[in-house]
Amino acid sequence: MNEILCSIEKLKPLVDFFTALIPIAIAILGSYIAIQQHKTNRMKLKNDLFEKRYAVFECINTYIRAVVTGKGVDLNQRNDFLSGTKGVEFLFDTEMKAYVTEIWERAVDLEAWSEDEKPSTNSKERAEHKKWFGRQLKEINSVFKDYMYLSH
Repeated sequence: MNEILCSIEKLKPLVDFFTALIPIAIAILGSYIAIQQHKTNRMKLKNDLFEKRYAVFECINTYIRAVVTGKGVDLNQRNDFLSGTKGVEFLFDTEMKAYVTEIWERAVDLEAWSEDEKPSTNSKERAEHKKWFGRQLKEINSVFKDYMYLSH
């Protein structure tokens, strides 16, 4: 019996050492979990931001296509554009807000000129606006490209 107690006494420093390591191991594990949660939350935020930005992109693209087709933009399409681009300054920067405003103003000008009884009075401006909208269909991807990455 004394031999058993003696061998346990010899192991006591080793047991004390491992007992002291337990809180350190728990702290390391807790830190690892916290870091992983932080990374997951950051990716979720980027994903949510991407989805909202993509919805604005789709809204603008749809509206530009409606303007370019030449059939005119109806009230529902105007309302969809206004509601789809509401708050664009919070999702993007001021340049994007200016871009959306320019799209709206040019579309309103085109609509007003289309309703004009004398179509020849603004034919040059109307043609320039139509060309501008045509270019936007080609350039819209590059306009939004910097905002649509999940890895930045």
